[in-house]
Amino acid sequence: MKILLVEDDIHSAEILSQLLAESHYTIDSALNAKTAWQHIETYTYDLVILDIMLPDSDGIGLCTKLRNSGYTIPVLLLTAKDSTNDRVMGLEAGADDYVVKPYNFQELVARIRALLRRYRDRDTLIQELTWEQIRLDLKSNKVTYKHQPLHLTQKEYGLLELFLRYPQQVFSRSALLDQVWSAGEFPSEEVVTTHIKGLRRKLKATGLPIDPIETLYGLGYRLKPEPVQAEERQTVKSLVTNTLPEESLSQIDKSRVLEVIAIMTKKLIAILPESIALFHRVAIALNQGNLDPDLRYDGYMEAHRLIGSMGSLGFPEGSAIAFQIEQMLKNDFALMQTDTTILQQLISNLEASTCDQLKPVSPILLRSQQQSDHPQQQQSDRPKSMPPSSPIPTSQINRNSDLSQSSAAMLTVLIVDDDQVDRATYISYLQTDRSHLYHFLEADTRESGLELWRSQNPDIVIIDCELPNGEGLELLQTIVEENLEVGTIALTGSENEQILQVMGLGASDYLVKGAITSVSIINRVGQVGDFITLDRQLKRSQQQEILIAKITLHIRQYLSIEDIANSIVQEVRAFLNADRSIVYQFNPDMSGTVVAESVLSPWKSCLDQRIDEYCFQDDLGGAYREGRVFSTFDVYTANLHECHLKLMEQFQVRANLVLPILITDNKTPTLWGLLIAHQCEAPRIWEESDIRLLQQLSVQLAIALQQAELYQNLQKSNTDLENRVTERTAELFQRQQEFIALAENSPSVIMRLDLQLRHLYVNLAIERATGIPVKEFLGKTLREMGFPEKNVTMLESAAHRLLETGQDQRYEIEYPFPEDQGMGYYRAHLIPEYAPDGKIATILSIFYDITQNKLNEIALQESNRRWQYLLDNVNLMVVGLNCAGKVEYINPFLLNITGYAMEEVIGKDWFSQFISQIDQLEIREAFSSLLNNDFPKYCQNAIVTKAGEERMISWNNTILRNQDNEIIGTLSIGEDITEKLKVDRIKNEFISIVSHELRTPLASIRGALGLLSSGVLANRPETAQNMLNIASSDTERLVRLVNDILDLERLESSKVTLDRNWCDVLELCQQAIETMQAIATENQIEILCNVQSQQIVVDRDRLVQTLVNLLSNAIKFSTPQSQVHLEASQIADEIVFRVCDRGRGIPANHLESIFERFHQVDASDSRQMGGTGLGLAICRSIVQQHGGKIWVESVLSEGSTFSFTIPHRI
Repeated sequence: MKILLVEDDIHSAEILSQLLAESHYTIDSALNAKTAWQHIETYTYDLVILDIMLPDSDGIGLCTKLRNSGYTIPVLLLTAKDSTNDRVMGLEAGADDYVVKPYNFQELVARIRALLRRYRDRDTLIQELTWEQIRLDLKSNKVTYKHQPLHLTQKEYGLLELFLRYPQQVFSRSALLDQVWSAGEFPSEEVVTTHIKGLRRKLKATGLPIDPIETLYGLGYRLKPEPVQAEERQTVKSLVTNTLPEESLSQIDKSRVLEVIAIMTKKLIAILPESIALFHRVAIALNQGNLDPDLRYDGYMEAHRLIGSMGSLGFPEGSAIAFQIEQMLKNDFALMQTDTTILQQLISNLEASTCDQLKPVSPILLRSQQQSDHPQQQQSDRPKSMPPSSPIPTSQINRNSDLSQSSAAMLTVLIVDDDQVDRATYISYLQTDRSHLYHFLEADTRESGLELWRSQNPDIVIIDCELPNGEGLELLQTIVEENLEVGTIALTGSENEQILQVMGLGASDYLVKGAITSVSIINRVGQVGDFITLDRQLKRSQQQEILIAKITLHIRQYLSIEDIANSIVQEVRAFLNADRSIVYQFNPDMSGTVVAESVLSPWKSCLDQRIDEYCFQDDLGGAYREGRVFSTFDVYTANLHECHLKLMEQFQVRANLVLPILITDNKTPTLWGLLIAHQCEAPRIWEESDIRLLQQLSVQLAIALQQAELYQNLQKSNTDLENRVTERTAELFQRQQEFIALAENSPSVIMRLDLQLRHLYVNLAIERATGIPVKEFLGKTLREMGFPEKNVTMLESAAHRLLETGQDQRYEIEYPFPEDQGMGYYRAHLIPEYAPDGKIATILSIFYDITQNKLNEIALQESNRRWQYLLDNVNLMVVGLNCAGKVEYINPFLLNITGYAMEEVIGKDWFSQFISQIDQLEIREAFSSLLNNDFPKYCQNAIVTKAGEERMISWNNTILRNQDNEIIGTLSIGEDITEKLKVDRIKNEFISIVSHELRTPLASIRGALGLLSSGVLANRPETAQNMLNIASSDTERLVRLVNDILDLERLESSKVTLDRNWCDVLELCQQAIETMQAIATENQIEILCNVQSQQIVVDRDRLVQTLVNLLSNAIKFSTPQSQVHLEASQIADEIVFRVCDRGRGIPANHLESIFERFHQVDASDSRQMGGTGLGLAICRSIVQQHGGKIWVESVLSEGSTFSFTIPHRI
């Protein structure tokens, strides 16, 4: 029985392996899950013992993988984990049993045997295996003959048990290697033979009269049938109890087990200090606070291994301490430095438990469990080297089919000697020859020897020439005369005359009878046998070569598939001396028909019989497609599928040899059929030469089939070709007539040119196109006729390309119509015309008149050019979109406005690139309505430039359609109305403000004058005077407003020409201060001037006006007792003027807009301060006309600084 032990603890694995080997189990070991899985996929096991804790995986995962992959091998989990949860997980994963470390070896073996019984012997519990009086006790693993012990090695025991369990099974040597030897051993097949011989010798030494092991040459070994009744072949006893008392084991068994345990204990003692040192390293690292996870895991795994090792070897205390260390080092919780003390105490306890030289508690010797096995019929339980009905690869016939010892290697030796002792001696000598196999025949007289010679036809004859009355020499002479090929060895005396006499009669060799030794007879007989074998092989090879040549000749003679197949089956059957040979052809569904047969009487014929063989649809069909050979010595011992066996019985087949017939098409082999030889009368060992012959013939047959099929196809093609030629000839004649009629009446110019471009044929259209008669063209080229050089060159170039490539050529030319009718346009098409030899013979040239199309195309191109020029140069935005909103056209003006390059826009989505995020959805929905013909013709929307600026565009949209009136996109022309809208807004604001500013003082004037004119104030002179003052003040305000408006309008419309002169900056500032001094004094404001004298070119009055406006504003918005500063300084090429006040300041959001017309921070300022709201706008216009710029800086409640620059030109 073969067991796979998966255990990462080397010492525990070694203990189990040795003890289980003592119980005659074959053990393979694996240290991790990966190696275990490779073993399981490679070998067949009866049981897997599996540890849960493995380095690269866990046993439960491997068990789950086994079951998910369809393996039904019994699994016994072996682990130190003893929690209920672990056991439940293991059993639910597919394990069959569970043993906890430390285990009792007796219990472990009992569970192993129980599992093996449960899986291998489902219904019967076999306690003892017997043959004749040989008994193999499965309880004690002992073998006896007639109650006398038979001492066998482990391999001999395994071989005998295998033969007794499967008495009808034939085992090849490779199968025995798989079953009895472990995966770690690599013996040759000769080792099997040696152990078989050893087993036979030991059985014979006990007095067994019959060799129970039968050698089937070319196949292997099996157990011979017992000489007693079948029902007595095996004693079956009921299993009464599951265990036997310990005393049932013999003292020898106990001693052996104790010996193994003692050896393993020494190994444990040797490695234990390393384990304890590892635990100390863990404790030190933990105490220092730097315990590495890898070091912790190493300690955990080492403790896990010690649990099993110490427990199995009888150290329960040490095993318990190792268990505590394992639990402590698990990753279930974090270890603290305070745990160091506990760990060190456990290590000390472990060391203490190993004191006194590690004296173990004697383990309980295990009771042998009764077990039994009987062969399973399922394919999964068979040795992997002997799959049922498996095709044999040609390269592996010797090894897998065990055909190396064929019948040709077995030599029959006839010994003719009147001394029975001498005959027995010669036979015993020759039986020790391991390089040859002999079958012996014996005779003691000339007559019996001659009878055996003629009836049995032996290969070698050993003749004692000293038979009475010279009969030995007569027999030698007769045999040599009848068959010169036989090997004859003469046993002579020592006289040279007799040696010369026997050699002269034709003996192959001689031996001096008084000097025969085992070595001499083995050498002489072996040499003669080798010569005979070699001679036969050479003759066989010659015959095969002759047969192959003969078949090849038949293939050349016969063009019919049926004739070829019939010839091959006749030759094959005769050469192989088979009872039947057939050719079997497959149908697409893997059924088939026997298409050729040669069969001897009385075996029935199967010709033309259809076979629905379902076996071919599965494994066999695939194997035959791979080119594999199927060889069967005996269909009843070949483990065939039931359907296959019934097929063999239907045709009376006892042995068969099958080779596939593969036809290669485009380097892909196709299974056409099978070449089969049947032996019907008796089993037969097919020799390798037979197989090679059939392989060669199958290849020849495949070639013949392709040849015949090709010939049939060729015949059919020839017939079809003749029919097509006849039809084609008639068709060509008709087409020729049609071509002539068509060409003569065609409006296109048609010409046939030779390879020098001379005209062979020209139709009448050439005269209408050129005004030249047809006959003028024949035999001439266009160059010879003086046609325009451009047209001639184009024709010659096109013809040259046609002759190089063999491809049609097309080009366009222009040629003036005759009689000044204008320019004509033609499209030329040159077509090669081939001669029967496949070469170009002539060129057919067709010139199509495309004048009208060309003129239309030119007109259209011109129209498109004009429109393109208009769109590209118009100062409007033009964009074309497809139905998906992608840009297909955009004009340069729009690109210039938006700042994009052409490649940044074409093909991009218009909405995501040019429309702001807020408006995208609305505008995209409006665009999508174009598919419903509801596209807005006019619309306005803002677009975003590359710089992020928004421009308002007014669009005029047009829907574009194709020739089928389907909408293909839009073309939109847009005008940038951003500035126009801004101007309109300013105009509206200006009108609104001016009307308000004019209406207010006019209302005051009107009211005051109305009161005066009504006489109401006639008696109130002071009030009347006040009304006049109000009217006068408002009148002045109106005058200032009108003057400022006119002034600003003239400045902005450039109607005012600046009178630039050299002026002193200091004088300009002093003049402005003098103008505002009175107002400043009235408002208690001090004006301070910090200006240096320097020259500047300006309009004196306009610059003073600017300074006055700025000082006026500063005084207005300054608080009493404060100061206003006027400064001027040169920075680079500019003079910078600054007016600073300590007023209320300007909010940040008004710093830019304050220079607009009528813009004031507080609307009440115009009434309270008396301003018009145009002063700063006037200042900006004056400064800008001087080429400068003006700005303001302000902080609320702290004051403002108005600055402007004037270019300094010296």
